[in-house]
Order: sequence, then C-alpha cells, then structure tokens
Amino acid sequence: MSDDAAEKPKKKSKLPVILIAVLVVAGGGYFMTSGKKKEVKKPAVMLGEVKMDLGEFTAQLTDAHTYLKLQVVVQMDSTHKPAGEGHGGGKGGADPVLRNAVQMVLAETSPTDISTAEGIATLKEKIAWKLNHEMELQEKAEKIAKGEEVEEKKDSKKKKKKDEEEPVHEVEKFVKVPMDEREHPEWQSDEGPVLMVFFPSFLPAKY
Repeated sequence: MSDDAAEKPKKKSKLPVILIAVLVVAGGGYFMTSGKKKEVKKPAVMLGEVKMDLGEFTAQLTDAHTYLKLQVVVQMDSTHKPAGEGHGGGKGGADPVLRNAVQMVLAETSPTDISTAEGIATLKEKIAWKLNHEMELQEKAEKIAKGEEVEEKKDSKKKKKKDEEEPVHEVEKFVKVPMDEREHPEWQSDEGPVLMVFFPSFLPAKY
C-alpha cells in the first residue's frame, strides 16, 4: 500500500449529520408549539338547583290606568351560592338592589307589552338581563373594594355598529337575542348568573 493511499482520509457517512439536523428541527418545533399558551375554555353554564324568590311586586304600568301584581322567582346557574351566602335571599329577604332592578323594568312596561305570550316572555328576558347587569355591577364593586383587578366582560353577541356615534357614558340597554342565536332557547339568558325567570302569580288589572 502506498503512502498516498494511507494518508487519504476515510470518507465519512453524512447520515448521522442529517439525523441530528432533523432531530434539532423537530425538537425546536415541539418547544415552539408547547410554549404557546393554550386558550382556556370557560366552563359550560349549567342550570343550578338554586332558586331565588324576589317576592311580590305591584307596579303601575305606563298607561297610568293599569297595574300589574306578580311574583318573581329566578333560577341561577350551578355556580351561584345558596340564599344567605351570595346575592339575594337570607334572613333579610331579597336584595333590595335586585328588587329595585325588577321595579325599573316594570315601570317601563305597557299593557300592550304583556298582552301576548310573546310579550310576557320578553318581559322575563328583560328582567333576567337587568338582574344580571346589576349583579355584575355589584361584583365589580366588591372586587374594587378588595383591590382586585376587574376584567371587562365581552359580549360576543352584542352588535358593535356605530360605536363612534355612541357616547361613552350611555347606559347599557336590553337587546333581544333571536331564538335561533341562543344556545338555550328555553332559558331567558345564556350567560347568567340568572338563567330563568318564573312568574308564579301574574295579574294585570285596571284602576
């Protein structure tokens, strides 16, 4: 064997280098994807066993000649605390803020509004919306008092048309959601904490 042949280096295989490169790329891709924050899904809203009796109401309707006497009972979502541990209920009776919320809805109701089954169903939706709105405000106030961060609630169903024309201080208003856009058409609200509204007694009458 000649010296030239001995000095020639042996030809190395490129296969290990290729394998290492593939593993590095695959490993980098894994860490990149695993490092991304997974979107946390909100727990599904479930109808709870808790029912809250807001009591009886007597309200004069907008025509000034008709009054409505009714009892309002609401059913909460499954995460709501029983009476005496959260909003409403307890030894002192229903939360006066929530009773006032119902009175405000009734004060804007006309005899025509409740002359049909659909109108009464809409009244229930308005009461559910108003109660949820007031309970949200109460929860925010409690968090602020404790120094906790308040997260703004985003409503994906709310139309955002003409945002620039609406004043910032405008009071939030009830918007009826069509049946085919609801997740639970049989409920008065999809989000809660008030999901269903019942009228055990409902009596409109003339003065």
